[in-house]
Amino acid sequence: MCPVVLNDETMRCISLFENITRTQVKDCIIKEDKLIFIIPKNQVVYAVGKYGENIKRLKELYKKNIDIIGFSTELELFVRNVFHNFKIQEVRVENRGEKSFVHVNVDLREKGKIIGKNGQNLKLAKEIVARHFDVADIIIA
Repeated sequence: MCPVVLNDETMRCISLFENITRTQVKDCIIKEDKLIFIIPKNQVVYAVGKYGENIKRLKELYKKNIDIIGFSTELELFVRNVFHNFKIQEVRVENRGEKSFVHVNVDLREKGKIIGKNGQNLKLAKEIVARHFDVADIIIA
């Protein structure tokens, strides 16, 4: 598990997000083209807002795509939430000694999208999961 380190920019993003959505942020990841907020899963609906108003407002303010992920203390459910834009058939955790591997089964038509160009979607998903769980790898099948 990677330690979650929040800098000044991240704290400003969290503060603005919480003020607009009236939800609590557990983590925030800033990428060039996207902001990812991890919040309690029961607050996702409130964060999005009626007709996606909150997301639209944040998108206009930051000029970046906004992604909201519901946090869960259960690894399988959290991985499903990380891949919420894709049709996941099964998530299975395999423990090999001290290391955990997550196997994500998807429809073959979704496999390319879930991995992304040059593996960028999968790398990002691995980074998000590693910030909250001790996982050695995520394998897409």
